[in-house]
This record gives sequence, structure tokens and C-alpha cells, in this order.
Amino acid sequence: MFLNTPRPAGGSKDSALQEMPREEEGRAERRLFAIGILSLAAGVCVYVIARPAGTIPLLPHVAGVSTNSPSVVNVLVGALPTFAHAFAFSLMTASLIGPGQIGKLLACAVWTCTEMIFELGQHPVARTWFLEHSAGNDSRVPFLGRYLRGSTFDRHDLLAAAVGGLFAAMVVWSATSRRKL
Repeated sequence: MFLNTPRPAGGSKDSALQEMPREEEGRAERRLFAIGILSLAAGVCVYVIARPAGTIPLLPHVAGVSTNSPSVVNVLVGALPTFAHAFAFSLMTASLIGPGQIGKLLACAVWTCTEMIFELGQHPVARTWFLEHSAGNDSRVPFLGRYLRGSTFDRHDLLAAAVGGLFAAMVVWSATSRRKL
């Protein structure tokens, strides 16, 4: 919105404030969506490779292959799907919003917060409260109850969501701005 407001010829010297041509913006949006899809696919691959069989949310029929890796590798690999979710969904949503950087960057912030809320919902205290009050067996959102019952809180996932959203915002800025990072 504000960052892509057209300026009269000879106006501001700040090239980031000039409107990107529509054709160029269309290419940038397609690129953002493609990067998002590839990142999401990478996250699914990590689920399949690094998660024990039968523990993959939304893909229970996929038999994961758990590896015996050092703990540092487990932390990084374990947090990678959360990073990929925040990064990929941010980019894909930003690509669908239309012209203007503000909306695209806001999409990155919303997906980052969404990932962090879901992670905080997995904390034992939050999970217990939510299951008792909102997601019981007779709930209108039974899938959420199943998700929370089978999930585990990990503080590294909070950091991964924040970093994924930040990286997505940097990619969005770079792809939609004439001034490159």
C-alpha cells in the first residue's frame, strides 16, 4: 500500500517507494508461491524421514523412518517442519494477496503468529485447559482435539516459527521491492 504508492516523475529518490510494474510483480508472486510449495514439500520430507511411524499429523498412513541422530541434529531436524510451515504458508499467502508489500508482509506476520499459537497450544498447561474447555469428544472441532492429544510442545519450534516468518518477510521484501537486500 504505502510502499508501492506511485510517485510522480522526478519525485522521491527512494526506488523502493516506486510501484513495481504489474508483469514483474506477477513473476514475483509466482516465484513466491513456487518457493512456498517447495519449502512445504521439504517439510513433508523431513516428517517422513525423521518422525516415527504413525506419528505424522494429517498423514497417519505414512510410515515415518525414525533415525538415531545426535541430539543437535534432532533439534534442528525436529524444528524444520515448523520453520517450513511458517515460511511456506507466508510466501504462498503473500503471493495470493495482490499488489502491495504491506499486505504481503502482514501475511508473514499472521502465519508466524498462527504457528506460534499452535505451538503454545501444545504446552501441557494450555493443552489441558483447551481440551477440557473447547476440544473435548463432543467438540465442534474434534480434529483440533486429536491434534493436541498427539502433539508435543517444543520451545525450539517457537524459535523456528519466528525465524521462518522473518525469512519469509525478507524473501517477500526482496521479491517485491526494487531495492534488494
